[in-house]
Amino acid sequence: MIKIKIRKINEDSIVKNLKGLGKALNDIKLTIGDSIAEDLKESLINKISSIGSGEWLKLYKEAIDFSYSNGRWVITGEREISADFLDADKNLIIFGNTDAASSVLANYNPWPLDLIPALSRSYSKITVRLDSESNIEAQRKRILSKWPEIKRKLQEKGYNITEYSLPKFEGKIVADLGALAKQLEFGLGPFQKQPVWQKTVSELTGKLTDITKKLNLDLENTLKNGRSKVREISPELKDMLANAKIIKINK
Repeated sequence: MIKIKIRKINEDSIVKNLKGLGKALNDIKLTIGDSIAEDLKESLINKISSIGSGEWLKLYKEAIDFSYSNGRWVITGEREISADFLDADKNLIIFGNTDAASSVLANYNPWPLDLIPALSRSYSKITVRLDSESNIEAQRKRILSKWPEIKRKLQEKGYNITEYSLPKFEGKIVADLGALAKQLEFGLGPFQKQPVWQKTVSELTGKLTDITKKLNLDLENTLKNGRSKVREISPELKDMLANAKIIKINK
């Protein structure tokens, strides 16, 4: 006599393995995303390098990153720099409301470096933005036309301007790399148009289209042939399938 015994599959085991499958698929998605991200980053850096080798471009390349928290590419908005980096004919200064003196100057942003009033105290955090010489000169004329008003407002806050002296920046000095990326991409400020993001995304879109076509073709062939290949299967899923049906033969 031959007896065939079918063991019932535990439902909790099925649920557990289905949850594991979801995690595995998500891991695959992240792995593919990592690969695409690295290709995109390498392409962007190569395109920026082809433009030139200036310090601002170096900062720009170092600022490109991918954020998994919200699944999007980002340019690091700020990068700390040394005061030695600043050139009055190439950079504009942006003040925030980080202290009383900065709050006064913030009402007149942006500032040419050589017109920032020297006070007896240091300014807190400032942001540096690369710009064209022509625009910086225009900002100089604008600030000079407001100088008596600015000086009066600082004095009302208890600050006196130290003549023939240099302003102190002992707080954090940061480069505005978000503005740099926009200037470069659309040809603003001192740059000719260099659409590195648009070109890279266009190239990547073409690659992804080719990959999608290949995957669709593989799937179509699999369905037609009535078979598929499983490259990897978890040990837990193997055990579940092995134990799903046990044949016991008694003679």
